[in-house]
Amino acid sequence: MLECLLTNENLVRSMMVIDNNTQSKYLLSAIREAQEVGLQQIIGSKMLKKLKNLIIGGTIEDDENIVYKSLVDECQMYLCYQTVTNLCLVCSVKIGNGGLEIVSDENLAPLNINDTFIVQQHYQDKADFFKKRLQQYVLNNIADLPEIGECNYNGIKAELHSAASSSIWLGSARGKRKK
Repeated sequence: MLECLLTNENLVRSMMVIDNNTQSKYLLSAIREAQEVGLQQIIGSKMLKKLKNLIIGGTIEDDENIVYKSLVDECQMYLCYQTVTNLCLVCSVKIGNGGLEIVSDENLAPLNINDTFIVQQHYQDKADFFKKRLQQYVLNNIADLPEIGECNYNGIKAELHSAASSSIWLGSARGKRKK
């Protein structure tokens, strides 16, 4: 299958404080993770697949797809901040034949790992803000986005009620029962 990213490295570089020397392989990996892990959790696998198909087919700009184009546009800030969140650790620690290595240079002093996690959390908090804004956008336009409510047995259902990021599972939704 042809890979399709909803954002690109030039946009991420222009919107975020990323050094121009950051290697594309790290940046593209972080974008892919932001989209396939983070964004898919928000909009669901069916909607993500629909957006990719519209982009690959070149029909995202058509008049009948304006709501999908608006959704892609609304995703950009979340994808940018989540990409930078993903980059924090990827660019700080390398995996090599000798194991994990912290990058250093004679002209640069790398942050210690605890400070790296603090910076990463800063960007994650910003990504969570834009995640919540994206969720609100989807809820406000849910009538025009039928793929949001659809989910097959193996698919990922859209998560539109919580923007909290945590490395642990906090349990199911409370007080959100269908009547």
